[in-house]
Amino acid sequence: MESYGAISLIPAAIVVILALVTRKTLEPLLIGSITGFIILSKENFFTEFVNASLKVLGDPTIGWVILVCGFMGSLIAVLEKSGGANSFALLAIKYANTRKKSLFFTWLVGLCLFIDDYLNVLTVGSTMKKVTDKHLIPRVFLAYSVGSTAAPICVLVPFSTWAVFFASLLANEGLTVNGSSIGAYIQSIPYIFYGWAAVFIILPLVISGIIPLVGPMKKADDIALKTGQLFPADYVEANQQVNAEDKTEASPENAGGILINFILPIIVLIAATIAMDIDLLKGVIVAMVFTAMLYKFKGIMKYEEFMNNCWEGFQSMVVVLGVVIVSFIFKEANDGLGLTNYVIETVKPMMNGGWLPAVTFLVTAGIAFATATFWGLAAIMIPIVIPLSLAMGVDPFLTSGAVFSGAAFGSHACFYSDSAILIAKATGIRPYDHAITQLPYAIIAALLSTAFYIFFGFA
Repeated sequence: MESYGAISLIPAAIVVILALVTRKTLEPLLIGSITGFIILSKENFFTEFVNASLKVLGDPTIGWVILVCGFMGSLIAVLEKSGGANSFALLAIKYANTRKKSLFFTWLVGLCLFIDDYLNVLTVGSTMKKVTDKHLIPRVFLAYSVGSTAAPICVLVPFSTWAVFFASLLANEGLTVNGSSIGAYIQSIPYIFYGWAAVFIILPLVISGIIPLVGPMKKADDIALKTGQLFPADYVEANQQVNAEDKTEASPENAGGILINFILPIIVLIAATIAMDIDLLKGVIVAMVFTAMLYKFKGIMKYEEFMNNCWEGFQSMVVVLGVVIVSFIFKEANDGLGLTNYVIETVKPMMNGGWLPAVTFLVTAGIAFATATFWGLAAIMIPIVIPLSLAMGVDPFLTSGAVFSGAAFGSHACFYSDSAILIAKATGIRPYDHAITQLPYAIIAALLSTAFYIFFGFA
C-alpha cells in the first residue's frame, strides 16, 4: 500500500485548520486540494489540478450527485410554492406547540425519511424551519436535529441507499447470510453503534435537556431566547432573505386540504426510490413528473410556472454543488497521496484481537472526518478488516459494523461533508456553523460507540 507517509496528512490538516479559522468551506477545500497536487506534482501541480477537476466532472457518481441535488432542489421549491410545505408546517405547529415537542417532531419526521440522507436533510430541513422558528430554536439546533437522522439513521435501515452499497461490499468479501448480502448487512446492524447512539440516545437526551447544551450551541440558544436571533450574529442579514421566502400560502383552516399537495409527492418519491433499486435519482424524477401532473390537474400551477419554479430550485443548489465538486477534487489529491493507506498501515499493529473493532471504528471515523470520504473509504476498509477479523476469530459482523459506524460519523461530523453542506443549505446556515455546534454531541456518541466496540471486542 503506497503512500507519501506523514506528508499525506498535510492537505487534510490544512483544510480542517482553515475551516475552523475562516468559518468557510469552499476556500479551505480548494487550498487543501492545490496543496495536495503541489506535493504530488510540484511545478506541474496546476496541470494535475485541472486534470483532476475534469476527471471529477466526468465521473458518473458526480453526475448522479449533481442531478439528485439539483432535482431535489427543484422538487422542494415546487412544494414550497404550492403551499404544501407550509401547510405541513402549520399543522406541525398545531401539535408541536412547545420547544421540545417541535424538536421531537423534527426527530420523528427524520426517522420516517430513511431512504437516503439527501432526501432526509433537504426535506426535513426545509419543512421544519417554520416550526422551530416559532419556538425561537436557533437554526444550528435544527440543523443538529436534522443531521442526526441523516446518515446515522440510513445505516440502520436495510432499505436505504447506504445499506444497498455497504451490502455489496460485504458480498464482494463473500460475507453473506443464506446467500444474501442484505442478510449479512442486517446481521451487522446491531453493531453499528454510532448510528444507534447518535439517533436514539444522544439526540433525544439533548432535546429533553438531560444532556445540556454546551459551547457554541448553548450560546446560540441563549441568544435566540433573549433576542429572537436565530442565526449566527455575522450571518443574520444574509438569512433575512431565507426568512422572507418562508411565506405561507395556507391558513390553519385550509392547511389540511393543501397538505395533500406535499404528502402525495413525498410518498411517490419514497415509493419510486424503493421500487427502482433504491435509486434516489430515478425516484426524484418520477416524483417531479407526478407532481407536475398533480398540480396541473388541480390547477395549482401552469406548466410555465412549474418549470420556472423548478429552475429556481435547481439554481439554488449551485453553490452547494460547487462545494461538493471541490470536495471530490480534494479526495483525488488525498488518494494520490495515499492518505488512507498511510493511516491504515500505521495503525495495523494495533488491529489485533479484541481491539480490532474499536481501532477499526476510530480509524474509519478519523479518516472520514478529515477527508469527507465515506462510501469510498468503506470500500477500502472492508477488504482489509474482514479477513483480519476472520483470521483473529473476531465476529466479522461486529467489525463491519465498526466500519459502517465510522463512515456514518464522518458524514455526520465532517465540516465539509456533502451531508453537512446540504443540511446547511436546507436550514439556511453555513456548514461551519452546523459542524462546530454539533461536534460535541457527535464526539459523545463516538466515545460511547468506542466503549461498546471495546466491550464487545473482548466479550
